[in-house]
Amino acid sequence: MAADQETMLQILNAVPQQRPFRFIDEILELDENHIVGTYRFREDEFFYKGHFPGRPVTPGVILIETMAQTGVVAFGLYLLMSQNKAS
Repeated sequence: MAADQETMLQILNAVPQQRPFRFIDEILELDENHIVGTYRFREDEFFYKGHFPGRPVTPGVILIETMAQTGVVAFGLYLLMSQNKAS
C-alpha cells in the first residue's frame, strides 16, 4: 500500500543528513517496493565553486550520495517504520 503524504513527510524529516549535505527535497512515491524522490541541484551548491569554472559538473560521488539518501536512508527508514508497526 502506498504511503500517504504525512508518512512521506515524516520519513523525510527523519533523514539524518542536513543541509548542505542533504540531497532529498521531496518524496513523490513510496510503498513497500519502491521510492521516488527529487532533488534540484542549485547553481550555488557548495561543490560547484571552483569545479570547472564557468561550466561546473555535478561530481559523481554527489550523484551517488543523492541516490543513497533516497534509496537507502529514506526507503530504509520507511521499511523499518512499517516493520515496527506490524510488530
